[in-house]
Amino acid sequence: MIQAQDLREDVQFVVTLVHGTWAKNAAWIRPGSAISDALNKCFGQRAKVFPFNWTGRNSPTPRRKASEKLGVELQQRLEEYTSARHYLICHSHGGYVGLRALADFGLEEKISGVICLATPFLVARERDLNRLDRQLHGREGVRRLKTFARRKEADLFEANATVEIRDGVHIADSDSVSVSEAAELWITSGESAGLERSTLDQYRRHLKYHIEPFVGGALLSKLTVPAVRAFQDMLRENGRSSAMVRKVLGSLGSILFDAQERGLTVRNPVKDMRGTRRKGKERQAEKRKKGKLRVGVDIPARTEVQALISVLEGHWRALMMTAVFTGMRSSELRGLRWPDVDFRASEIHVR
Repeated sequence: MIQAQDLREDVQFVVTLVHGTWAKNAAWIRPGSAISDALNKCFGQRAKVFPFNWTGRNSPTPRRKASEKLGVELQQRLEEYTSARHYLICHSHGGYVGLRALADFGLEEKISGVICLATPFLVARERDLNRLDRQLHGREGVRRLKTFARRKEADLFEANATVEIRDGVHIADSDSVSVSEAAELWITSGESAGLERSTLDQYRRHLKYHIEPFVGGALLSKLTVPAVRAFQDMLRENGRSSAMVRKVLGSLGSILFDAQERGLTVRNPVKDMRGTRRKGKERQAEKRKKGKLRVGVDIPARTEVQALISVLEGHWRALMMTAVFTGMRSSELRGLRWPDVDFRASEIHVR
């Protein structure tokens, strides 16, 4: 004879159905309902389905009492079907009843899963009364919310964004791309334009070692003049020379200019920052710091150039002679073609 204990051990799934508000004796939790038949059809004798009935009244006290009753029943089933996995399927405020029963009786770890159908959840969080919200309707007609710490910032953003939306150029943070993503497009543009490999390699080094570690993840829509100035300060604080800082800012400005042409950003804060700087005084300070080039220290002396040329042979000698007597840049030398050389007129045309 098969014992009742043996039959209980064969049960692998125990499902309790909890109805919602004003739904006492709801048809869907009864034996023979669509959901009961579906579970029985799927699992057969391996599943047990139990309905849970409560008053369904829409007030805290009936729901609290229902959760106490449900908690007792769940404990009994857990003791009876020790090897099975237990689940709750709750509708409407029945979800509150089920979740409170688990919390009050400490059953969260013992129940394998809870399914809430159309259960209304409220999430409460403390509000920062010093924060200000601004709502705007973007160019697609989508309403967006942005929060600020100061009213001045909120008012300035609202004024600028309103003008941008009117002109059809506003880009929300959710639609913006990061500096790293814009940089990839910039590099691709350089490759398509046929820039020299050495130039592209330099751009990539600027990105890898100087831009991405500090502002690579920043959204273009959040990149402002103060943010670029802070980035400039970070480069200096981390040991970058003035010359390198200037070059890296140039690369960042080019990234933003390329992004502007693609419609990915409205402003170029690098250009805006440089436009508001006192260029004359900065140039003078750089000149004082840099000083004049010294022959034999910063550039080769005449005798050193002659000694170098005297030991060169073949195309290296021709390359050095051309560099010495024309002052052409290395990129111009590498791009020189025979049609650019006019032997009769003794001229080289740099294109």
